[in-house]
Amino acid sequence: AEDGIRDKLVTGVQTCALPIFEDDVTYVNAPKLAEERGMVATVKNDPHCEQFRSSIQLKVGMSGGQNFVVEGTLVGIRKVEKIVSIDGFGLDVSPGKHMIFLRYLDKPGVIGSMGSALGKANVNIAGMQVSRREIGGMALMALTVDDAVSESILEEVKQTTGADLARTVNLDQK
Repeated sequence: AEDGIRDKLVTGVQTCALPIFEDDVTYVNAPKLAEERGMVATVKNDPHCEQFRSSIQLKVGMSGGQNFVVEGTLVGIRKVEKIVSIDGFGLDVSPGKHMIFLRYLDKPGVIGSMGSALGKANVNIAGMQVSRREIGGMALMALTVDDAVSESILEEVKQTTGADLARTVNLDQK
């Protein structure tokens, strides 16, 4: 049973990370796509950890030499999937059907700009979390939205907020 839970979590984390490379990532094809791209998933178990007992880290190397790490866990007796960290930015986000991730320099007005840009495009925000390492440093925004966001809307959001990275993730199970 524990292996099944671990496999589900690995697949969930892979499914969230792979859209950087692929457009059509599903829970079904994520493990094969991750293997083809050399992604490595590690399982950490710590019965004394105050936050969660086990987690999965997926380390991804991009073609430009950049690397990033996505960490996920299962929470509670229902084993709810959670993204708990991306590149050291602490999060507590359940993967949603349509998500946006934005990395930017922390400054006043970015959250409002994001809301205005998405509202203007008639995109409803279902949930949002912002994480930063320090005041005025880099921040990561994770949003769950009701519908898929087009590349043109994403580019508008990136320009409006001054983000250096903006990505959409669509977890439609096909």
